Amino acid sequence: MPQRLARFAGTHGSWAAPEVVVEDLLVSVADKVWKAKRVEDLEQLLTERIAVASGVAPWEALLSLEDCLQSLAAGADWRLEFQNAFPV
Repeated sequence: MPQRLARFAGTHGSWAAPEVVVEDLLVSVADKVWKAKRVEDLEQLLTERIAVASGVAPWEALLSLEDCLQSLAAGADWRLEFQNAFPV
């Protein structure tokens, strides 16, 4: 696996580490929301990074992110049921 992708395994649970970039936060949030799990501290970090990167107010970034996360989480039960139908 290329180093640029393998690094996500190392940053997956260390959201506050200095080397963590927005892509790391996106991967971590996506992994949680895929299972309909919400982690407020993680989502707050991502919201702050999005606000800075896009030049919008944090509350605007939060509203946009919240819409996306709710939409993604809505299909979690189906995804997990499908995944569990094929045990490793």
